[in-house]
Amino acid sequence: MSCQICGADKTTVLAHFSGNIGAIIVRFERSIRAYMCRLCVHKQFWKFTAMNFLLGWWGVISFFVTPFYLFTNTAIYLKCLHGLRKHDTGA
Repeated sequence: MSCQICGADKTTVLAHFSGNIGAIIVRFERSIRAYMCRLCVHKQFWKFTAMNFLLGWWGVISFFVTPFYLFTNTAIYLKCLHGLRKHDTGA
């Protein structure tokens, strides 16, 4: 299956990353769910990690939601890398 982000014809894995932007009394959520190649998994993980670290803490609810997103995104990232590695080695 082709990567839904870059269109490359490479091995892909389904990934879902979430981000939070806190704005004192409101918050904004961003997410992406797509079949991604290894390079796009890396890019999207770091994009959403940076968003959460830099912009995720600025609100009451956001202060508690952001650590959850950081943890969840990291778990998904590691699972995706494991899935891609398993497919590459043929296991």
